[in-house]
Amino acid sequence: MLKKTALKFAATMLVASIGTAAIANSFPRLIDPATDLAAQAPGLELGWADSVYITSRLNAGGHDIGILLHVVSIPNGPGRKIVYSITDESTDFYRYEVVQVAEKDLEWSDDGLNIRAPGLTWSGNAEKMTISFEIPWSSLELVLEAEGPVMSYGGTGAFPLFGHINHEFALPKLNTTGTLTLEGDTYEVSGQTWLDRQWGRSRHSLTRIGAG
Repeated sequence: MLKKTALKFAATMLVASIGTAAIANSFPRLIDPATDLAAQAPGLELGWADSVYITSRLNAGGHDIGILLHVVSIPNGPGRKIVYSITDESTDFYRYEVVQVAEKDLEWSDDGLNIRAPGLTWSGNAEKMTISFEIPWSSLELVLEAEGPVMSYGGTGAFPLFGHINHEFALPKLNTTGTLTLEGDTYEVSGQTWLDRQWGRSRHSLTRIGAG
């Protein structure tokens, strides 16, 4: 029994470790990274959300930096927000900010990745994109270039969540370069970024992003 379980586990790990484009494309894909970075037509549900975020692990002059930048639109809930946080594991620094954005001030193109809001410009495509973001205590100028296949959640990019169909995919490896300014100090940065793209209905209790 243990041998059979071990063999099954080993086979699972082998398949998971291959990570080739052929395996990534072996499921029918219900998302299209070439077009689905654009804004999606909003649903009428209270918890419907349109979301894109990055998490980055960057070297900044010897500092080990983690970054989260999240743009989310919940039109029938708490509205539109930019969530930003930075961790410096070298110094135990952590700071975050949630920026509320008025509907008129968030421009998210419906035919490609082109997001504009006060302090933010995010544009490009699934192969290469640029991000410029600025708040009083920090700013970013990043170039992200994809390497490897797209990851479609649930195999197809569409899956049931709380009784409703959500769509989600990731660009799990984006080579990242640029500059980071943090509390007055500017660094050249390089490293890796994960991008997550999701839209659909979620529970209302999960839409309180940045509340409190």
